[in-house]
Amino acid sequence: MEEKIKVVFEKPYKDYTVGQEVEFEGRGNVTLANWCIANGLASVYEKSTKKSGCSGCDDAQKSLQTTIDELTATLAEKETTIDELTTTLAELKSKPSKTKKDETTD
Repeated sequence: MEEKIKVVFEKPYKDYTVGQEVEFEGRGNVTLANWCIANGLASVYEKSTKKSGCSGCDDAQKSLQTTIDELTATLAEKETTIDELTTTLAELKSKPSKTKKDETTD
């Protein structure tokens, strides 16, 4: 039975570079690969099936995004209200105010 192991180098070693995937065959080469793994130079290659995250994480992310969207909408409403109140205040300041003398003069 022929031994095989595939590793990914995490640190440079001899002619191997970081990120390089190498398949070692044979007893001596597999021993070398295991030595590299044991010394932190490489790790066992695992075909990655990249997930976006666990289902709980995905749900939490969706919930957070919904909250962010709601807060953004609320903020936009508040800014509109502030703009309307600022305009109203400016209009009130521009109108001449009546004094008591103006009201009582007949």
